[in-house]
Amino acid sequence: MDQFCDRDLVLAEVELPSEETAVEVPGWLKPYLVREVTDEAEYVNLNLAR
Repeated sequence: MDQFCDRDLVLAEVELPSEETAVEVPGWLKPYLVREVTDEAEYVNLNLAR
């Protein structure tokens, strides 16, 4: 999990063996999950560092 001090943003990252691997969100995380951002360019590490 990454929490950013300069913005209201917390990211939970999961490493999977392949893109086809099903993701099961843990119950404790579900109330806090807003959306999936994997394919959103603004959430790529390079862009977050700016």
